[in-house]
Amino acid sequence: MRDQLGDALLGVLREIKCTFDPKNIFNPGKIFADDHHKIDNHLRENFTRPLELPFQPVLAFAFKDRSFIGNLEQCNGCGGCLKHTGIMCPTFMATGEEVMSTRGRANIIRAALELRANGHDPLKSEELDAALTNCLSCKGCTPECPSNVNLALLKAEMLYARWCRDGLPLRERLLSNVDLLGKIGCAMPKLANRVLGSRVARVVMEKTIGLSARRSLPHYANQRFDKWFGEHAVAGVGDPGRVSAINDRG
Repeated sequence: MRDQLGDALLGVLREIKCTFDPKNIFNPGKIFADDHHKIDNHLRENFTRPLELPFQPVLAFAFKDRSFIGNLEQCNGCGGCLKHTGIMCPTFMATGEEVMSTRGRANIIRAALELRANGHDPLKSEELDAALTNCLSCKGCTPECPSNVNLALLKAEMLYARWCRDGLPLRERLLSNVDLLGKIGCAMPKLANRVLGSRVARVVMEKTIGLSARRSLPHYANQRFDKWFGEHAVAGVGDPGRVSAINDRG
């Protein structure tokens, strides 16, 4: 600013600042006070050192340079996700915590990658777990964020890299085999429902696999739907027609 205005005019602006803000309340130390706050300091630590990934991304990114880092850096910190209307971000709307917003999660992922040089695990930390596991992967950030940050895609990439390295956790291993659990539950629905409704069993599940004991679990029907349908099918019906299945996971 001194190069643009000169010392004389800069001194006048400082006098105006002192007149209207004698206690230096507004933007203290940032405007006209001294030369400590310049345009080229207080920047990110890695401003001149690009982020490096400890894994090879496998997903196809649609924006920027089709890379993980390019999508991560799309978050410019505008705070559009810190609101209580619209669809982005539902976890921030529920908690009001910065870490539960799209911006907060992007900053935590960025910080985890930056701290890798200091010996920190870029794929596993308490802060990273809180940011990723509470993301609903609803993709509300993708269409509503001004920069189209796709946090669900970043989350999937980070978790996939961690699980490839450390193995699939018990909770994810169980829930990914829901068909097997269904077959076991349908084989003895009364016993399965009694176990699922037991307070002791739910506390054990909360301690071991992280399913809240306050959450009621769905019960198994006494008769499987395919067997019920076979018993109630209308005889003599011709071509039942075609059924279309839509994959909405992409």
